Amino acid sequence: MPAPQFILNYSGTKYNESKQLDVLNVDYSQYDTILEPFGGSFGFSRHLYYKLGHTHLQFKIYDSNEKLIDFYNHLKKLIIEDTHETFFEEYRREVKKLHEACPYKRDALNTKKLIQYMKTYEHNDVFIKWLFTHNHYMNSMYKKAAYKKNAGFTEIFKQCEFICVKCEDIPHEILYNEKTLIYLDPPYIVTDNSTYDTQFNLNDVFEIIEQLLTTANCILVHQYNFLLCRAFRDVDQHVYKKIYGSSKRVDHVVFYNGLAVSNE
Repeated sequence: MPAPQFILNYSGTKYNESKQLDVLNVDYSQYDTILEPFGGSFGFSRHLYYKLGHTHLQFKIYDSNEKLIDFYNHLKKLIIEDTHETFFEEYRREVKKLHEACPYKRDALNTKKLIQYMKTYEHNDVFIKWLFTHNHYMNSMYKKAAYKKNAGFTEIFKQCEFICVKCEDIPHEILYNEKTLIYLDPPYIVTDNSTYDTQFNLNDVFEIIEQLLTTANCILVHQYNFLLCRAFRDVDQHVYKKIYGSSKRVDHVVFYNGLAVSNE
């Protein structure tokens, strides 16, 4: 199945980074649900669906960003009703108007000016307005040709459930299910997390990691840290280089404590 570009320009590289997890030999056939407590662009779920072809799975995407979850649920509703094409046609028309009216060139040098300009944008569709005011209009999907090429990004939405709940508030009966695999990509507990829209209590984040990684079917992705690896030395680990930009490479580690494919 081709891997379509996602609709949002989302910071992070979770989708492409997920290929590093393939070395874990996870037996995904043992699960029926993937749960992402820090959902964002749900790149891991999209990797499983599009790259690995695990279309039998259901995906539970949790995030504390209410507007993001509202947008996902709105888009899912349009996709189910088969009216999403109309939404994106209107979106493209608005992008064209904006580009014609915007006094700044659409390039890296003017990013801050463009963001400020977008904050003045008005539209009676709150979700189109949200796309613009959050700088997601920068995504090349606004071009008709790019949208047609990547239209398959909508397929996974029908198998997703989007919930605005903080990780620590997810009910235990949902987390602790033998058929559920949890994918944890939390804020890094030893680095600056000021870029997050929602600030996290890092003590709480560590407690969540510790609890889930030791008692539930769980994959954890994190920037490499000796103390973290030491704390979870009994859990399968794999260290890899994560690429930032075009050249910066930083050690990351993935932990997995669930069911693996037998090599016998």
